[in-house]
Amino acid sequence: MKKRITAALLAAGLLLSLAAIGAAEATTFTATAQGFGGDVTAVVTLEDLRITACELTGEQETAEIGGKALPELEARVVKAGSAEIDGVSGATLTSNAVKAAVRDCLDQANGVEKSTTAVYKAGAYEGTGRGMMGEIRVEVTVDETSIRQVEVVSQNDTEMIGWGLETAPVELLSRQIVEYQSLNLDAVTGATVTSNGVKAAVANALEASGVDVSLLQNGPKADSGSVDEELTCDVVVAGAGAAGLMAAVEAAYNGANVIVVEKAGVLTGSATRNGGLLMASGTPYTDVDNEALIDFLYAEIGNKNVDEERIRGFVEGSADMLAFFESLGTVIENVQNICDGVVELPVVYNAAKENPDGVVDLKPWTISIGSLYMAPLYEKAVELGVEFRFNTPMTSLTTDDEGGVNGILCERKDGTRVVIQADATILATGGFAGDPARILANKTMKEGQFYYVGANTNTGEGMMAAQAVGAAVRYEDDMPFLATLQNKYTSTKFRSLMITPEGERFTKEYDYHNAVSADLNRAGWCYAYEIIDESFGDDSSYAAAIAAAADGSAGGAVIVASSVQELAEKLGMDAAVLGQTLERYNEMCAKGVDEDYGKIAEYLKPIATDGSRTLYALKDTENVTDSFGGIKTDPTAHVLSENGERIPGLYAAGAVAFTDWIDVEYPGCGYGFGTALYMGRMAGTHAAADLGLEGKDILLDK
Repeated sequence: MKKRITAALLAAGLLLSLAAIGAAEATTFTATAQGFGGDVTAVVTLEDLRITACELTGEQETAEIGGKALPELEARVVKAGSAEIDGVSGATLTSNAVKAAVRDCLDQANGVEKSTTAVYKAGAYEGTGRGMMGEIRVEVTVDETSIRQVEVVSQNDTEMIGWGLETAPVELLSRQIVEYQSLNLDAVTGATVTSNGVKAAVANALEASGVDVSLLQNGPKADSGSVDEELTCDVVVAGAGAAGLMAAVEAAYNGANVIVVEKAGVLTGSATRNGGLLMASGTPYTDVDNEALIDFLYAEIGNKNVDEERIRGFVEGSADMLAFFESLGTVIENVQNICDGVVELPVVYNAAKENPDGVVDLKPWTISIGSLYMAPLYEKAVELGVEFRFNTPMTSLTTDDEGGVNGILCERKDGTRVVIQADATILATGGFAGDPARILANKTMKEGQFYYVGANTNTGEGMMAAQAVGAAVRYEDDMPFLATLQNKYTSTKFRSLMITPEGERFTKEYDYHNAVSADLNRAGWCYAYEIIDESFGDDSSYAAAIAAAADGSAGGAVIVASSVQELAEKLGMDAAVLGQTLERYNEMCAKGVDEDYGKIAEYLKPIATDGSRTLYALKDTENVTDSFGGIKTDPTAHVLSENGERIPGLYAAGAVAFTDWIDVEYPGCGYGFGTALYMGRMAGTHAAADLGLEGKDILLDK
């Protein structure tokens, strides 16, 4: 018969030791607690009242953090024979959930009546958690019975994603934790890492208060407060990225009543996450004129298979677009070449938090954050009276009896619906690269290996909704995607020999990275290998990879072999094909002329094939950032039907309608952002004009 141990005795400090309670049959107990991404379940087996096994599962925990920590936590529970274990560094919420679930199992085994009341030692406590861009530090103030205040003291996450909005994690969760006295709160859609980082930091702080944190992790859920709504406006915009915000600003400036719906709780589109780069020519800062950029985009990269009218409109308005952002307070620090040494065209403008000397110079490649453009654009929209509905994903378009679009339907996560009737509807919902299955269904990529590094909210709903009302869509096989080749040890691929998984060379390695990816896509693959030998270790680009291979930390990123035959076997390719490729490449290195692809002589470095040097293959996998194609529009952003006619009341801009801007190669950084802004401007201006409003031009009226 089990003995009952009261919560009062436990609170008085008695150590629970199952071995001291008496003999009992082997039994299994199960309990669940809230972890980093969802429930963590513990199955604890007791034999002779000792823990003999602990099985932990957490399907929604981050694979490389919480998921990786679970096996270690299982071992610690069994070794300790209790729930009183040290957590795994960097996996605070997962560790706390494991301890809470194991305690619950032991309480079940011993008939403990678990208290449901949180009790604190009054005071202010600091804690830390891991955000997207680094540490999140909080200060939590409590009295004996409640959390009184949560303040995020410091964090480095992206404005308009991690913070800067009432619906962003820093602001929203700080309020909700106090309001609901709970950590069992949903992550903000589009900002999961920051959300969980805030909760982990608060849990870390509260551990020092003496409270049973598991009570809070299994506490009440927040009430969304949402209700069904029926709204009317002149213009409704679906999507709060670059195109959507620009369209909203233009339409509102011209007198339209505008509502923007956004499926996420933050500005999570590609523009806010990009490198803070905008493409522009004809500016006061360089001597690059518009015709030079038009020629590059239309003829050189576009192969004249793109819409010249759109490209000319974008380029000729790009200097005004840059000046517009400067008028909003965006600071421009420098201009960069599209690719130093390869495409020396200084048209990529870098936003910065400050520009100390006030001079915009040509500088080597740097990167910042897109929110330095997007935050002031959002603030301008608010200033102009644009109404925003976050956490409100559009599900479909509504139409009138003549087939014209007259609004949208939205459904939130909690099931509430929002119906918005509008005279003009603008789709700016982003591309579909966040849906890997959709990419692979429309792209011939052998073995289909790639990583998606963009906004996971970009899953193609806008494109599908437009198609459902008769819109023409470019969505065919072998449509290109914005992707770069990534190996964790090197980003430069100039001196290596690049081959497909079949052992054949496919590109001029010394080229703009998007050109290399496009060449690989044309070859039908989405991953490749860089071949080098140990003599490449004198290059910092390759020294790290060689060192990692030597100490065994490289894993599958670097493959090592002592001969061409062995390397081919490890890579699963025909040794004869690989040998022929290397022989041909070395022959051209000896000549100092790349007769096949035109690589410059400076970067032609032979690779040993006689066994005198160790060989290395660095596996480069595609990082997909965005999709191309989508809804077809005319140059003024009116959506076109399959027969080429305008669908009344419907407009589209940005990645959801990137048709006619791309051939097979992405031109360069700042292009997707710039063209999204340009077409958003077209959509907002023409929607207002079609409604009989003023049709002013905000960009030229400074």
